[in-house]
Amino acid sequence: MKCRAVRAWMLTDETPQRPPPRLRRHLQRCPRCRKRYGRLVRLIHEVQEVPLPSTDCPARMQLLERLAAVPSSAPPPVILRPPRRVAFVGRWVAAAVLLLTIGTGLLVLNRKRNDPPQPWPSPAPTATAPAERPLEDRVLQQHLRLAEADGPTEQLDALASMAADLRTESLRAARRGADKDVAYLAWLHARVVEEGIVPSAVGLSAEGKDSLPRVLAQLRRTEAEVREARKASPKASGPLEVLEETAREAIRALEGDPAVRRPARPSEKPPVELASRDLLRVLVAESLLVVGEDDPARRAGHSSRVADSLARALVAKGEAADPKEAARLGENLSDVVNRGVMSNLEQVDPEDADEEQKEEAAQARKRAGEAVAAVKRNLLQLPEAARHGLERALENKRPDKPREHGKGKGKGPRKEKPRKPPGRPHGQGH
Repeated sequence: MKCRAVRAWMLTDETPQRPPPRLRRHLQRCPRCRKRYGRLVRLIHEVQEVPLPSTDCPARMQLLERLAAVPSSAPPPVILRPPRRVAFVGRWVAAAVLLLTIGTGLLVLNRKRNDPPQPWPSPAPTATAPAERPLEDRVLQQHLRLAEADGPTEQLDALASMAADLRTESLRAARRGADKDVAYLAWLHARVVEEGIVPSAVGLSAEGKDSLPRVLAQLRRTEAEVREARKASPKASGPLEVLEETAREAIRALEGDPAVRRPARPSEKPPVELASRDLLRVLVAESLLVVGEDDPARRAGHSSRVADSLARALVAKGEAADPKEAARLGENLSDVVNRGVMSNLEQVDPEDADEEQKEEAAQARKRAGEAVAAVKRNLLQLPEAARHGLERALENKRPDKPREHGKGKGKGPRKEKPRKPPGRPHGQGH
């Protein structure tokens, strides 16, 4: 697939966040298109986050009142009469058109008498905006951006998008009155901000500091929106206060307040246990471990654990699996194996890797393969419609063939290595 065709697809597709398999393969090989695609996804996300203008704007109401008060004093229309001869010819033309219309109508009626009645045509379907994907899907896309990132700036953008998704979902849960969901999501948001965004932003180079204003603007928006949400949802005021406090402390830290060098780390355990959010918890935890990791074998290992959690979620559905949900989870599993695991394993050079890297790479490959195999073994337990959608999604998984010693692409050009955020030892679990 050519770069020109990929750029045309980015500009014309209605849902560019979900590229087809051919385009995904091109993005894995082409750094320029991958960078352009990352900017496009970030732009779409930022546009979706822009609040709609208020419908009860005072200026709008004043304008409508002034327009309603203006009297209707339009001048009488000017009637232009054609010359007498032109009017006379016009009458003959009108009569001829009328006779032709009547004759055509009679002919059509005569034909319809002999034809069988036709069914009433159904109205043309109207185009509808694509539904927003679940929170887990959106966080998964940011995990893949982290696993594929070329440097700390791109990783910071992915973390900021992840935090924005968690904030949006927290506010929705508060409007629903789901207090436990709000508490759990606020805890995950605090982890992303305090363990990911703040350390990554502090460690940026001088060139990467240009992305800080966007991050600060998002944190200020979080603080303002949560403050208003606390007034509208008193029952969820406690968890929302955590969300507001997280944003406020992060702003102070990023603006260089000497009293707040780094915000306090959130608790390792969530305030409540929600089995329905287990996959989301793994996604956030493994994403934070990817941040600053310059070893492709370890990045592949973190993504393989996400693949394992996705496979467990699919197998647990069993006969109750919804066809669309099964196909969606299958697509996610294929994306993680291809983009998170295999793409990173291809960067591991067998000649330069030490024993620990080789072992990590072998474990990641094995874990990803077992995840796909577990789903395939349980295909017969799924409903037929769900089985077909899942099989199509898994067809996009690349074969996991290990490279022979001394062969392959090698390391290629050296990428900008993300800096490891300070204060978190390697291998910290979730």
